[in-house]
Amino acid sequence: MTTVITNECINCAACEPECPNTAIYAAGIAYELGGVKGLPALSDEFFYIVPEKCTECVGFLDHEACAAVCPVDCCIPDPQRPEQEGVLMVRARTLHPEKIFAEPPPSRFSKVGSSGVAAAASPAAKVEPLPEPGPQAKAPAVEVAAAPKVSAAAENEATTKPAPPAVKKPEVAVAATAPETVSAAPAGPAPSSAKPEPVAAADSIADLEIPVLCRNCQVDYLVPFRLLSPGANLRCSHCRSSYSPTQEFYLLVGARVRRYVVDLDVAKSGQAGGPGAAKAEKATLLLRQSLDRDLRAVSAKLLSRPKSSWLGLS
Repeated sequence: MTTVITNECINCAACEPECPNTAIYAAGIAYELGGVKGLPALSDEFFYIVPEKCTECVGFLDHEACAAVCPVDCCIPDPQRPEQEGVLMVRARTLHPEKIFAEPPPSRFSKVGSSGVAAAASPAAKVEPLPEPGPQAKAPAVEVAAAPKVSAAAENEATTKPAPPAVKKPEVAVAATAPETVSAAPAGPAPSSAKPEPVAAADSIADLEIPVLCRNCQVDYLVPFRLLSPGANLRCSHCRSSYSPTQEFYLLVGARVRRYVVDLDVAKSGQAGGPGAAKAEKATLLLRQSLDRDLRAVSAKLLSRPKSSWLGLS
């Protein structure tokens, strides 16, 4: 079964960045499928999952990532779309043709089988009682021949005969050798076991300008992504009114920006060099326009002024 988000969703945005197939979208945000962008949103009230992109994390994890992080347990298998593990694995390979999956791939289906649930459901095997031990057979007696008797004269001769002198081992003198001097090894490249330094984030992403809708004058103004954090004090460049971003707004924008970075890397790597440079530039422009359109939709949904009735009541 594919996973579905119920109407108990609180729009916390915890599930969206966890999906390995980018199948989860915010309310009112258009989704992409098979290279076709701008498809109408499946829900205008809460987050939704595109069923054609959901694989229940088969091939990536042994559990459903969205259900694991959901605080209200609203990510559940869709009873209207029962699907087997093999179908989900074929979908995962179609969505990620460049990925090499492990064999056998991680799956919540195999996790259930290995946990003993299926074994508990099967009837218990009958345990045959062990046969009672019978009378032990006696081991045959072994006759030991008596040692020949030694005469008293021979015994006295053996006791009075002096023992041969012990051979003294020669002492070996060990000469003290001077400690060898170890020459310093020439400086070379650092060992491979050294931990690599963390890679700093690209300045272009931190400086990416995010459109924010002013609640007072209802006009967009641009804010760098690095300043768009919950609790920050933003000020409209038109009417100078202040605004502090909420966590929901920050999470929605951050998730969309991360997806834009992944799509941008794919577009640039697929059309690098030669005549493909023009296609890469065009793909980059389309991705930037799609990002700007989605960000403005998020801003309009969360920051637009409430509509008033004809009596002036909101």
